[in-house]
Amino acid sequence: MTVTMDSQLWAEEQFGQCDLKDKRRTQRLVQVAASALCHPSGSLPEQAGDAADLKAAYRLFGCEDVTFEDIVGPHWAQTRCRLPGTYLVLNDTTETDFGIRRKLRGMAHTGNGGGWGFLLHSALVVGAESEAIFGLAAQRIRYRKSAPKKESSTRRLQRDRESVLWGQVIDQVGPPAEGVRWVHVMDRGADNFEVYCHCRQQQADWVVRVTQKQRRVIAPDGETMGLTQYLDSLSSSGSYELRLRARAAQPKRGHKPARKAQPARTAKVEVRFGPLQIPFPRQKSPYLKGLPAVPISMWVVHAVEVDPPKDVEPVEWVLLTSLPVASFEDAWRILGYYWTFAKCGVGPIWGSKEGVLTFLLLHGLVKKITGCFARGGHFPVVALLKGDAGLPSPWSWNAS
Repeated sequence: MTVTMDSQLWAEEQFGQCDLKDKRRTQRLVQVAASALCHPSGSLPEQAGDAADLKAAYRLFGCEDVTFEDIVGPHWAQTRCRLPGTYLVLNDTTETDFGIRRKLRGMAHTGNGGGWGFLLHSALVVGAESEAIFGLAAQRIRYRKSAPKKESSTRRLQRDRESVLWGQVIDQVGPPAEGVRWVHVMDRGADNFEVYCHCRQQQADWVVRVTQKQRRVIAPDGETMGLTQYLDSLSSSGSYELRLRARAAQPKRGHKPARKAQPARTAKVEVRFGPLQIPFPRQKSPYLKGLPAVPISMWVVHAVEVDPPKDVEPVEWVLLTSLPVASFEDAWRILGYYWTFAKCGVGPIWGSKEGVLTFLLLHGLVKKITGCFARGGHFPVVALLKGDAGLPSPWSWNAS
């Protein structure tokens, strides 16, 4: 993809309003960003151009008064200011790994314990229909903490858990402006009652892929049953054919089981939907204790492969949404919202030139080059990503 932009104008728009407690720092930040846009695939020394500019950039990165929020905050605010319409807010976490052998101070374990870095949870705003990228609405950095051994579920709810990232970022995005609808689209890590509560408090909708199929739900007739049992009771509203590519075998990785190789095939997928309620949890976190103990009403959309071949993992998606689903077309739209999210892991979603580059550069602010400067609890914040605008979405990138 060839992009022609006024790099100085872009840098001024994105970083010119940053309050870094000294206007010279802001000017330096604008210069660094403009240089990065001119040479996005280069290293920081290549982008800087000469030794004086490189030293000035390093000095900016190491300044204790310059924080991640100070630099990216104005862009978050710009992204949240949208014209009336429906927008998908794609939430996910990137694990930034600098390598376990580089014992950088202030970092923590990532992955299954074999990495060393931090987690960056981001909320990307795209058009619900156009899929055009508008930018990042919020981000949160977290350093992973080890869970205590033999911890009970009750004690786990009382401590600071990694799962709170979802709610924190939803709250950071905040409620939509008048005439704007936020639809938070999230993967299985967000299938948590607290996440739905955060969305409701922020007057936002959601589409979340289910991970807890064994949970209890309340059917429309008031009967409490397992989610799987309720899904089996739903009738088909329609079907479609899905062409699946061949998939290579994958070995066991951490908590993820091994996968067998699968040949290419065309799957027939049935779509079902129905209303339900998720009951309020019996065990409550400090956050839930401050909320009314009432169930949350929502809809479930179930897409499942019919008569899959033997020894082949069938296609299946189970999605929970606050959006009403009254027809196959409604269910198809909900599936489309989730597939927009899924594209972020397997390929690019393109919008305007400015939107794409802003997304790529800003999402990479803390991902490359400056790991050698980490010290204590402070992490230098302007780390421009190595890569070009033709790479897949950064949800799947690794900074090692």
